[in-house]
Amino acid sequence: MNPIDITIANCPKKERLDIALTGQLPEMSRRKIRKIIDSGGCYLNKKRVRVASRLVSNGDQLKLYPPNIKKRVIAPMSKKDLLFQNDDYFIVCKPRYLPSQATRSDSKVHLCAWVAEYFPEFKSKLKLVHRLDIETSGLMIVALNIKTQKYFFELFKSREIQKEYYALCHGKVFWKSKSVVDYLSKISQHSGKVRILTSDDGLFAKTYFETIDQKGDFTLMNCKPSTGRSHQLRIQLENQSLPIVGDKKYGNVIQNKSADSLYLHAKKLSFIDPDQKEQSFEIDVPSYWDLKKYFA
Repeated sequence: MNPIDITIANCPKKERLDIALTGQLPEMSRRKIRKIIDSGGCYLNKKRVRVASRLVSNGDQLKLYPPNIKKRVIAPMSKKDLLFQNDDYFIVCKPRYLPSQATRSDSKVHLCAWVAEYFPEFKSKLKLVHRLDIETSGLMIVALNIKTQKYFFELFKSREIQKEYYALCHGKVFWKSKSVVDYLSKISQHSGKVRILTSDDGLFAKTYFETIDQKGDFTLMNCKPSTGRSHQLRIQLENQSLPIVGDKKYGNVIQNKSADSLYLHAKKLSFIDPDQKEQSFEIDVPSYWDLKKYFA
């Protein structure tokens, strides 16, 4: 079982931690929840809490680690993860669970540190250009100098980098393709989520979606975002009644109970590089997706 992310909701007044969790996780007994809390497997707003009677209220962020969860180990970078290199930048495939940048809780394990293990001679030169959510796998650009980093910053800002993602979704659609435009809020500090706003007061977000395959309750989507808002694909697909498999923030907790990760993969990048060469890189979804299982 994966860690469980929960945002306390429907709690009009402060309530005991174990009682609030029982209300939000009907499939899990209060006894089991208390056992997780007692063993140190519960984090409240990113801080470990071991007291089941601790009071919580709407908006509080919780993460539960059931006892059988083992710490994930990211495999070292290998030759297969490197798609391109020159004197200015690398194109690498980030694995799931690897943060794009250093975090307060695990500052040593992130994209540039991961690349530096394979290229120790470039350790001091590696520059982050863009980000993917920690559970999203796929292509990323790593610059080797500040000039190249700024060049790619500008390409992303001016939307001159074409990106494509595969998303395995719950649900069915009756359209082949369409463009979706929404206005999104910023990520909430309380819930860690974005919202679709009803007016154009938010951040403009546009994506072209194309149905690749579907069977039963699963649909494989090709996503071409022309903007790069936080959680853009996740919230837009959820709003189309197509939540991404394994999405604990925007999907259904019960529906995703057995999913081992977020099934979102950055599969293609196309751009004009600093030498004014047209570049296009593409990589297939990771083997753990096992698409034949869904669409055979």
